[in-house]
Amino acid sequence: MKTLIKKSFIRIVYGILQCTTKQATIKSDSILIIAPHPDDEIIGTGGLIVKKLREGCKVNIVFLTDGECSGASSSLEETKQARISLSEKIAIKLGIPPGNLYRMHLPDAFVPKRGEPGFAEAVNKLAHLIDIINPSSIFATHFLDHWPFDHVACSQIATDAVIKLSKSNSELSGDSSVNEPYKKPELWLYWVWAWYFFRPWKFHKLNFKNLYRLDINGEIVQKRELMDIYLQPRSPEGKPWSGVLPEAMIFPFSKPIEIIERIEY
Repeated sequence: MKTLIKKSFIRIVYGILQCTTKQATIKSDSILIIAPHPDDEIIGTGGLIVKKLREGCKVNIVFLTDGECSGASSSLEETKQARISLSEKIAIKLGIPPGNLYRMHLPDAFVPKRGEPGFAEAVNKLAHLIDIINPSSIFATHFLDHWPFDHVACSQIATDAVIKLSKSNSELSGDSSVNEPYKKPELWLYWVWAWYFFRPWKFHKLNFKNLYRLDINGEIVQKRELMDIYLQPRSPEGKPWSGVLPEAMIFPFSKPIEIIERIEY
């Protein structure tokens, strides 16, 4: 009954967003997906990744954690290695070079949020990676993904890293010895758990001016296949390596749109 109610509400939210959001056009020739755990990049932006790869776009992925706390196995190391292996399998399937995958190895379930120990260090590390990768557009999980808290932390770390890097490079651009001015990357936040935990009273928090839908009709079949690579394999204890995800949580990701919000900074 609870699952049915959840699905019904998600259908309502889906219908509203499908009618009220603008169609996103991502013209970037290089994108960076920042994922709290191995699987978030496909669940939240799998259609985007497939679409951009078909356009010849360079795709890079940064995994904040290795996903060892999914609860799939009593051995955290076993879960960690399994989830890393699945993310590598996904990359091979998509044709993403191994060198385009980055791992920060932050503690799963304990990625630091603003004001917590380790947050500034995580921001600095991510800013360094962004500087190396130099993407045109960056995608991180949305701040409405209020659980797991790693998703909120991902939103905060990504936002602060982009702002920090922008300020630093803007100062360098003011140096007469620097030939080319710094071009800020676009920053987008994508939905994963926001669908499942969305509540009617949260509509006022949505910035419809910057909220977009990405139509993935041509990519949805491949996205579902990629999701199965993550969600179907099970540990020796019989649990999916990505953890036991609620049926209603997975439901919106079988639909041909992805929700992203552009952040102005």
